[in-house]
Amino acid sequence: MRCAVLVVGAMLRLSAALGAGSEGVPVPSVELPPGLARVLADYESAWRAHDAAALANLFSEDGLVLSNGTPPVRGRAAIRRAYAGAGGPLVLRAFAYAAEGSTGYIVGGFSRQPGEPDVGKFTLTLRKEGGRWMIASDMDNSNRSAWNPEALLKRVDHLVYAAPDLEEAIADLEKRLGVRATPGGRHPGRGTRNALIALSHSSYLEILAPDPDQPRRPGDSLWFGLDALKTPRLAAWAARGTDLERLAAEAERRGTRLGKVMSGSRSRPDGVLLSWTLTDPTVLVGGGIVPFFIDWGDSPHPAGTAAPGATLIRLRAEHPDPKSVQDVLDRLGVELRVERGPAPALIATIRTARGDVELR
Repeated sequence: MRCAVLVVGAMLRLSAALGAGSEGVPVPSVELPPGLARVLADYESAWRAHDAAALANLFSEDGLVLSNGTPPVRGRAAIRRAYAGAGGPLVLRAFAYAAEGSTGYIVGGFSRQPGEPDVGKFTLTLRKEGGRWMIASDMDNSNRSAWNPEALLKRVDHLVYAAPDLEEAIADLEKRLGVRATPGGRHPGRGTRNALIALSHSSYLEILAPDPDQPRRPGDSLWFGLDALKTPRLAAWAARGTDLERLAAEAERRGTRLGKVMSGSRSRPDGVLLSWTLTDPTVLVGGGIVPFFIDWGDSPHPAGTAAPGATLIRLRAEHPDPKSVQDVLDRLGVELRVERGPAPALIATIRTARGDVELR
């Protein structure tokens, strides 16, 4: 109870300190006393090292984590399991703090690199145990604006549904969606071929598989892990983009490598040659959750000739470290929501005449 009172008091004092008309102005940092500063320093170190055990050991035995977009996690052992594999760049700073007896709090913000704007904020409630401050609860959320699913769907150019065999995947999706994919074409020199299902007038599902008629040199590998794929899955997605050289350079400046901008082409069955530029699809950021970007230039968009009958109504993602992947997406201006899950996954909900179908 005392900790709750302290935190409420902190919020009131922080609000008063900001005053009116401070919207958009960063909240100034405050210097912490050594005992509290150690909490943030140890948290940063454990997160950067991807050390879930060290991170969990900063919490009380019954510590609680309340992270944005994920269920609550209680207990040191559960925290260790929840954060297994998570971590990355992290910079914490304090806006306000207090300590009274054996309870205290730190309210602050976090970014991914020194000198960058905060991407989120946090409140730590603290309990002193054996002369050391331990985290009783950790609550955080992002500074990004409210999620806009319509804005996301407008950014989707296509979803890549990787499959070991094209004809089998076409037949399976016809059973599930009630739509038989339109043959797309071959990717000369890439060793792949595809088939397409329209998801809107300007987006589509690409079923991508190895092309047995294209010769392969020893050591050649196919995109999206097609060489070793045993079952179909949503492996990646492409977002619309323009001026891709500038986009990739700006992303790298902000710490995200999208790879080189390259060109591609394929011939449609009617002989029309489609050409495009794109950021390197083999640079999979966040396990394929972060999109590559594509620009069709003057070519007709493939959705125009793809099989109709399906509509993408939702796209979401899961990842063991949702915070770091969400941060990359936020920097790129991509409004895809990432939740905690056991492995990287894209999940698309597609509306058909037979009902809504989920692909992952």
